[in-house]
Amino acid sequence: MRRSNLRRRATRGVIIFVIHPDKYTNGDNVIKAVITNGGVKTLCPEIKVEGSVKLHYDGKEIELTTGDHKISDIRLKSGVTPIGVSGIGSVVFKYKEADI
Repeated sequence: MRRSNLRRRATRGVIIFVIHPDKYTNGDNVIKAVITNGGVKTLCPEIKVEGSVKLHYDGKEIELTTGDHKISDIRLKSGVTPIGVSGIGSVVFKYKEADI
């Protein structure tokens, strides 16, 4: 196959969650969302955390504190991936989807 026949597309994704407890709750609120991966490969996102948070993913709770993380258990499959975030702070998911 000639190289000119290959179709390449890359899209960067950034998802930002800012979490703070509501004054009417005990602080255990979970923000629920879905992350969409329009590519054909399963991705492991980079996760930047400020504060102390829990990620709710695939029936698990993963506690994270301030810093940069790459957790092999968190995989963004092609399509949509549901995820929840709770705690106090902010979480940024960075990923790059590719369709080759």
